[in-house]
Amino acid sequence: ANKVKIIDFGLSCLQKPEARYQGLTHRWASPEVLLDPHRGSPLPAADIFSLGLLAFFLVTSQQPFHGMDRHELKECASQGRLPVLAWPTPPLPLQLKCQELCSSCLALKPADRPTAEAVLEDVLLWMPQSRSL
Repeated sequence: ANKVKIIDFGLSCLQKPEARYQGLTHRWASPEVLLDPHRGSPLPAADIFSLGLLAFFLVTSQQPFHGMDRHELKECASQGRLPVLAWPTPPLPLQLKCQELCSSCLALKPADRPTAEAVLEDVLLWMPQSRSL
């Protein structure tokens, strides 16, 4: 069956108060991480931003911000703007639902991003009622 599997969580670990970022892939990083990757403990909102980019990739098969290098991504972050994601037109139904989710996950201000619980609730609404996790 066609199932998506997310692997390679080599840097994942339980977060401790003194935790620091252990790595950085610029294309998948939130603006606040791009601007100051050594500022302290990672925030859950930074993970939500990356989750939004991952969702975009999963439903479009396109890397987010394709063609942009780390300097261009940092420049966008410093200017308080988000590069445009290249959504297919017309979008498929799942892509359309995911656009709304990605838009909320990719809010520039960390406080404006949804919680992981809110993301899960949103995604569960996409599924037919007869299906369960």
